[in-house]
Amino acid sequence: MEDPLHQLLDTDAALVPLLEAAEETASSDVSVVRALVLKIIQESDIFVGFDQVKAALEPALKQADGEKVSRTLDLFSFGTYADYIQNPSVYLPLSDAHIFKLRQLTVLSILEKASLNKTARVTLVEFQQALQLAAINAAEQVVISCLYQRVMAGQLCQKTASLILSSRN
Repeated sequence: MEDPLHQLLDTDAALVPLLEAAEETASSDVSVVRALVLKIIQESDIFVGFDQVKAALEPALKQADGEKVSRTLDLFSFGTYADYIQNPSVYLPLSDAHIFKLRQLTVLSILEKASLNKTARVTLVEFQQALQLAAINAAEQVVISCLYQRVMAGQLCQKTASLILSSRN
């Protein structure tokens, strides 16, 4: 089975202008950089490349308060919602839209682990627990949003309350 996570949308079209903006902003005040980063992490078409943005912004991240911006980009590159909840004060303040995006990225992290373990099914309860949502329906909505945005391939099975992974041809 081919790894469905390698089938992410081609985000270059959405990411390139933002990387260019990051390069132009790199010598700006950290407040300008912060605003750009908050815009980038909220973009609905971008699920990868946050580490590239961080590299482009490296000069600005050495300023005071740049550490929060840097940690936030790391969170969206390599972290999960659980990482954020452990200590939200070390990150930039996140809006509901940012948190939703982080939950989507957490879904992708769960699928990556499942794929590495050659598991073809992930239950909605597993998503619910990882996303720390009170209702299974809320977890299902995050999974469905990932399916609709075509950042993963699979089918929801209502009978088993799980996502069955599939590869794209």
